[in-house]
Amino acid sequence: MVRDRQPLLCAATKPGQLPYYEGGRGGVALVAVPLIEHGHLRGILAADREAPFTEADRDLLADASAQVLRVVQSEQVFRAVERAK
Repeated sequence: MVRDRQPLLCAATKPGQLPYYEGGRGGVALVAVPLIEHGHLRGILAADREAPFTEADRDLLADASAQVLRVVQSEQVFRAVERAK
């Protein structure tokens, strides 16, 4: 995803593929979308669960990622205004 900057749907991950699980848990479904701001990858919003995700789930997470970016941008503007004071 980092290279292609495209959303990812994975029906079952391999053990160790998700670095945030200790012990190399695998077999969970994953959906992830890139957080792109002005052409730059700022992060990845990911969710996993036992049941597979659908394209509608992916689209919902993409909508949520847009909201996350708006909140981050608002915070950046707020900090800039505070520094300017």
